[in-house]
Amino acid sequence: MSLTVSLLVLIFISDLQVEVPERVIEGDKVTLTCKTSCSLTVRPTFTWYRNWDPLSSSTEQLYLQSVSRENKDRYHCAVLGLKLLSPVVTLIVRYGPKSISVSISPSGVMVEGSSVTLTCSSDGNPPVEYNWIKGTSLLGKGETYTMKKISSVDSGEYKCMSRNEHGYKYSAARTLNVLCE
Repeated sequence: MSLTVSLLVLIFISDLQVEVPERVIEGDKVTLTCKTSCSLTVRPTFTWYRNWDPLSSSTEQLYLQSVSRENKDRYHCAVLGLKLLSPVVTLIVRYGPKSISVSISPSGVMVEGSSVTLTCSSDGNPPVEYNWIKGTSLLGKGETYTMKKISSVDSGEYKCMSRNEHGYKYSAARTLNVLCE
């Protein structure tokens, strides 16, 4: 009796990775690189995916032109014919403040003796810091600025400045009118 044994050997490349630059700033050209530490005997053909849709690039590098803060796409690569996929990576794009607004609470007519809170909102990555300004004077820091027992001297134009390491932006001036009781 003759016994035939077939042996199937599978080699898994478990460390296929997408290398992303450490810092990606809005407007940068970015290169993603598909890497493995395993030695492949043939020059592999790579496939790139954005949000699981295949892209036309077939080299180990994918070039992205002028990334923006809206780029929340997920990327991964594969080695064609070997059914190997890298983990998915998402670009974290850093940018200065782009939009800024101020709200006043409560809204409507302000009378002496009441309190009012100004709230600033802005985007930015890394997160922004806030400064409050009346005229040319710096009033304070933080997302909110609260005034208790306001009086007519608190009437005026208030602005918020948001800033991070990539820039700063001022809000439009908001007018606060405090009426005497």
